[in-house]
Amino acid sequence: MTMPKMHIHPIATHFSNGLIPTSLFFLGLYFVFREDCLETMAFYLLAAGTAGSCVALLTGMVDHKMKFKGAWVPIFKKKIGAALGAVLGGGAACGVRYFHPGLIEELTWLTCVYFALLLFVLGCVTAAGHWGGKLVFKK
Repeated sequence: MTMPKMHIHPIATHFSNGLIPTSLFFLGLYFVFREDCLETMAFYLLAAGTAGSCVALLTGMVDHKMKFKGAWVPIFKKKIGAALGAVLGGGAACGVRYFHPGLIEELTWLTCVYFALLLFVLGCVTAAGHWGGKLVFKK
């Protein structure tokens, strides 16, 4: 009996692509209910999603080499760029929030940077997912 083939890249991708928007959802709930635990949960979800994006990037690079023979075509350049953007932007957002935990309590330039980073990461994971879907579904 053989072990079923594991598809680590899609698992890692769907994991992180689900956590990033969920993080923003919990941040939105924080603004509605003003419960600190919701903002803390948003931070933890962002951190987990960013870590998942690192795994997705690494497994994507392995899949790129194995399944596509390392072909350097525009769609792979876009996917890798979006994944790097998600990892770096997510890491920066996590760092800003970690070192300034009360940053969303009042509007400052740092708050604006934090929200810009969150939206940037959301855009990156969305774009990478879109291009991944084009590869899988050939559309």
